[in-house]
Amino acid sequence: MKRIIYIGYYLKQMNWELLNRFMDYAKKKYGYSKFYLWRMMIFNSLKYNISLLEYFQFFFFKKTKKEKQDWAGTGYMY
Repeated sequence: MKRIIYIGYYLKQMNWELLNRFMDYAKKKYGYSKFYLWRMMIFNSLKYNISLLEYFQFFFFKKTKKEKQDWAGTGYMY
């Protein structure tokens, strides 16, 4: 339940301009749709306890499951 609350917090505090730039980059460079990025960003945030922006900052969209488990994101730190 806490992780779902964090999603709300992340959305409230979101730097939307930066998020859009990250999404545009991933879409252009790797061909991911924005729908796919949103879906995976939320899934990874819930599963690995990272913030929504950390999904891009840590390049989670390019990491394996094993690599993702090694990260300690914002949610974990709190």
